[in-house]
Amino acid sequence: MSRLSYEGDLNKNFGEYFPTPYIDQVEVLDWTSPSGVAGYEFNVEVSFLFTVPEYDPAQPNKDKRFIKEILDRINLNLIFTKSKDNYFPVDPSLLHDYIPGEDYGDTRSAAMRHEKVTARLLEYKQLTGVDYSKAEDPMDELSLLLYDPSILPIFIKSEAPSYTDDGTIASVHLDINEISLGLGYDLIPVSTEDFVTALNAGQFVEIYDKTGRKFLKIIVGVNHKLLIARYAGTYYEGEFLEDEDVSAYKVVEDGNINLLAFSCMLTKEEILDSTLRTNSAMKLMFSDVAYENIMQGGSIANQTEESYFDDNEDIYIETPLQALNGSYHKADTTNHQDIYDKFTELIQRYISIIPGGPEDAESNDPELIGSIDVIQYNLQTYKDSVDLLKRIDNARKMIINRSSGTRTGALFNDMAMILGRVNDVVNRGTPLTKKLTVNAKVLDARGRLLGDVSLPGPVGVSHDSLFLFKQGRTVTWANENTTRFKISDYVDRSDFAGLGIEDLTGAEGADRTVITEGSAVGDVKIRYTADGYIKLTWTDPRTGATMEETLTQYQGIFEDVYGAREEYNVTFGYMAFDWRTALTNNSVLSTLVNVSRFIKYFGIELVQRYYIPHKYIIEKAFPIAVVDGSSPEPAGSPETALTFSKELTVASTEDKPIPTYDPSSHHGRVDRDTSYSLVANPEEFVNSDGSIVKHYATERNVSVLLEHFDQSPSIQAKLDHKVFYVEFQNIDQMATLMDHDQATLDQYRGTFEIWDYTKTALVDLIKHYYWLHLALKQYLEDASLACSYNKIDGVFNDFFAESMQREFITNPAGAPWIFCAVAYIKHVDFLSNKYNGDQTQMILAAREIIQRISPQTGTLGQLKAFYENFIGLYVSYYSPSSRIGQELSLLGPHDDSEDDYAIHHGVHRTFTSNWRSEVRYSNQNESNRDNFLDNITRARQEYERASEAYAELIGETVINSKAQMRDLFDDRQAKLEEKVDYEIGLLSWGGYGADSPPGSGCKYAWWWDGWRTPVPFGDYTRPPAGTDPYGSTAGENEFGKIYPEEYDDLFYGYVIVDPMGQDKIVDFYRVSEFGEPTVFMNFRKDEEHSTGPSRCRYVKRAYRCRESDFRYDDRHGVYVGASAGSEGHITTSLGDNKFGGYYGDATKPTQFHEYSYTSYEASDREALRELILAEYQGEGGEAYYRRRIPNFEIIWYYDTYEDWLAAAEAGTVNLDYDGTSPYENVGSSQFTVYGGMGD
Repeated sequence: MSRLSYEGDLNKNFGEYFPTPYIDQVEVLDWTSPSGVAGYEFNVEVSFLFTVPEYDPAQPNKDKRFIKEILDRINLNLIFTKSKDNYFPVDPSLLHDYIPGEDYGDTRSAAMRHEKVTARLLEYKQLTGVDYSKAEDPMDELSLLLYDPSILPIFIKSEAPSYTDDGTIASVHLDINEISLGLGYDLIPVSTEDFVTALNAGQFVEIYDKTGRKFLKIIVGVNHKLLIARYAGTYYEGEFLEDEDVSAYKVVEDGNINLLAFSCMLTKEEILDSTLRTNSAMKLMFSDVAYENIMQGGSIANQTEESYFDDNEDIYIETPLQALNGSYHKADTTNHQDIYDKFTELIQRYISIIPGGPEDAESNDPELIGSIDVIQYNLQTYKDSVDLLKRIDNARKMIINRSSGTRTGALFNDMAMILGRVNDVVNRGTPLTKKLTVNAKVLDARGRLLGDVSLPGPVGVSHDSLFLFKQGRTVTWANENTTRFKISDYVDRSDFAGLGIEDLTGAEGADRTVITEGSAVGDVKIRYTADGYIKLTWTDPRTGATMEETLTQYQGIFEDVYGAREEYNVTFGYMAFDWRTALTNNSVLSTLVNVSRFIKYFGIELVQRYYIPHKYIIEKAFPIAVVDGSSPEPAGSPETALTFSKELTVASTEDKPIPTYDPSSHHGRVDRDTSYSLVANPEEFVNSDGSIVKHYATERNVSVLLEHFDQSPSIQAKLDHKVFYVEFQNIDQMATLMDHDQATLDQYRGTFEIWDYTKTALVDLIKHYYWLHLALKQYLEDASLACSYNKIDGVFNDFFAESMQREFITNPAGAPWIFCAVAYIKHVDFLSNKYNGDQTQMILAAREIIQRISPQTGTLGQLKAFYENFIGLYVSYYSPSSRIGQELSLLGPHDDSEDDYAIHHGVHRTFTSNWRSEVRYSNQNESNRDNFLDNITRARQEYERASEAYAELIGETVINSKAQMRDLFDDRQAKLEEKVDYEIGLLSWGGYGADSPPGSGCKYAWWWDGWRTPVPFGDYTRPPAGTDPYGSTAGENEFGKIYPEEYDDLFYGYVIVDPMGQDKIVDFYRVSEFGEPTVFMNFRKDEEHSTGPSRCRYVKRAYRCRESDFRYDDRHGVYVGASAGSEGHITTSLGDNKFGGYYGDATKPTQFHEYSYTSYEASDREALRELILAEYQGEGGEAYYRRRIPNFEIIWYYDTYEDWLAAAEAGTVNLDYDGTSPYENVGSSQFTVYGGMGD
């Protein structure tokens, strides 16, 4: 009974048999027992209302005597029930048979609970005849009482342990094992003398209803201190052992507390001694029970409830009935009991026709039994509910088999018929309107609303965790051709046509030549001309001429025939600074309150303007190429290449004591290390589409998909999470061109500077709360006016409600009963986490307060209680004397000019990350990259085609050259043999071969210096007498003068001298064909065959042309036919020069030598051949003469073809004869090299 009505049947309203107490107000306060156990203190105002006769002057005290007579006959009792949702107070470790480590689990606890509860409910049923197992919560006394009030006497006779002020158990009227396994209840007898005293003192209220009837309301106050605890003592052999030690009871902080009030004819002692043995009889001694839900789950219970009003706006305090169409009606045409009885009677008829019995399961009707069970359950459970009819209809609809020929079908139809009749009767009842009302009787005056507030400790987070770097590289084409790259450089030229070419370089505009010696054919050369032609050159071994071949189609093969665009690698990314986390953990505010909760309840905007980004810095280290996929470990601290920075604030002034965030007031800057090349790493470039790409860093507004921040744990996936983003871009040439598939190690470091004025954010919040208090105070003053509320129950009247509504009609949400309630709940949860941040719970809590204090539904008492709580929160947690206030006072200038509590306090904070290293590959436009690689591929293919073509050309040259070289060596050998034969012919009698000069043999070759007259050589070429092996001597004409005969003078060269008779020049030696005569051919000879066989004598003395004997002046002149100075002495002509000199034995030959010259036999020829090719004094020999055959100078250095081939294949061949001609200083007009015919 929460509402009291002064209309209708007042006997029912005030008590049909005994006066029913009315609970006017319950004030809840904190209380702690002397032993230190926390509990609650309740100040309860309870009243009785009496209908009294009108005032009779003859009997002025008649009404009071009437009331006193009633009060003398009754007793008033209060019961504080205590329970806990889903509570079972047994700890398995307290069991006597407890086994350590054994998992008892929920099964045994449920079984024990079921056992105890079942036993207790069975006892209740035995005592009252009521099955309380269907009560909403069989462990809660109020729930049992509401289910059926017959149990009330049991509570009086079986009072649970109650606690005294010192926390000990006051009395035990029932063994602790027999309680209902809840937390117990407190039974408080209230003396009716208190009401009599108040009546005598005139402390009552006179009330008149609309008809003029008079009532007296007497209110008394009751104080009770309550402990709510669970038993934690020993459980042994199925019983709880009684323990009066308070430590055996543990405080339940989330319990439920209800208050019951009733009157009865007997005292507690009289009830215990009563001879009445049945509860039905005992029930006649009790009034109806008034009750209030005080606390639910440790909080003040929700005091909103559904109430029903008639057309006169009078509340209907009984339980109405709801028709099937949903309308509500008074139970004045029928009631719940009548409906319950009608359907119970119907069910009993069908139970009686069920065939068979429990022992005959096959013959009974299971469908009918199931349907009856469902209907009985709904009848019993909802017999006192507003929606009883709907519940019965729902049970009827659950009948499955509805065929008219079945028992269940007949039951379905019978129920439909009765429901229709009952519904018609209900609809004839007085209509009611359901409204949500507030029963604002419970005042929450607890001072321990939040508990002690502990300031956050120094948390802080690592600076590095506040930064997140994300960047990627993209290779971009510039709108220009590269100057640092030639496609030809990436064509493998280590081999061109098999020649091992490594480079082709040279002066610009000149031929570039690479000579490969001996790789194939000796002096084969590849010449790359300035105009891009490749010329293959070599020396013709026959003529010595330089040969050349060019494949014109491969012009420019080593140049950039295919152009390559310049490439830059653009790094684009951002640095994210976790501003929110820095604020939450590294701010002044974070040392005072939980910043996350601060933002959650009061918004980020309140604190954002006081945690001010001041400057950001991004450092880029020199990028490092990653070779072969291996990640380099940078040694030491990276070296900074670029530094991007920007200031973001305007400095504070006297008018604006806090710096202002204004990024537009400053320009960003980029600083470059002097060694970081501006050419390779430019500030900007023009890309292929003509747009300009620059390096920069700038702040950005970014919308992000927060799930991508998993690698940064500090960034919470919340939409209001503030992160400062700096977008940056820089340019370099890493991983470009042919290194495009190379990874790059990038390293970045960030610095972020912040001005921290967040103390002011908390000060602003406190100021706002204080200003709200002023609005709430004004509202309280207006509500406290005598014309604003009902003095009986403190409910605001319509006049006040309407005036308040008009005042805030343009801003309903700004009304103090709404705005202050919401703000108060926010601050409570912010400081204590009372609602765990649950918005639904907070809204419900705020709505409860609003309903208690609003002009339409509130009371003055509730408003006053809320105002005290509102102010109490400020004093306890925000005022200068509070813990938070004291800390605020410590943060200030301390110059005594003002109270530091509300003065601005700024801290400059700098956060710097570690160097962040990341190895990344670069992205590139696929089409661009394919085009670039295709150009290289085409260049390589063209190069390979050229190489193959030239290889084929060289191959042909090699083949031809080898054959030619072999022929050359063969020809030279043949020429040598021809020379030998030529000299044999000169040395033999009658000559040798067709080319032999005429005359006898024994001829010799002699160098002639152009003398005009016979020259005597005998003194230098004739051995002394007696040296002839045959005993003959050489006369004057033998080995004497040589006569030029008809040949012109001034002839220089080798001549052939015939010694037969006078030594006459008979011919010229074929020097141009055979070269210089052999030494043996040059020896002076004379024929001698007077005694013995034909033979030729010779001396090893010769006159040969030698450069060492050249003389060009008259001091070396030769005097022929005239003495010096005479007419025949020529001093100025060429005849004065001499080019020959003696060779062989010194001064004169010491002896004669001879050979046979008459035989043409092969043996004679071989003997001469040996003499001709023999070596004399280091000169001569076959190889010597072979190398000196004219016109074969190209193979001068090689004796045989095999020697040349070995050198050629070894790459050391030398075909450039560098010998010096002995005649080159004389002049070609005088004679031919090596003794040719003079001109």
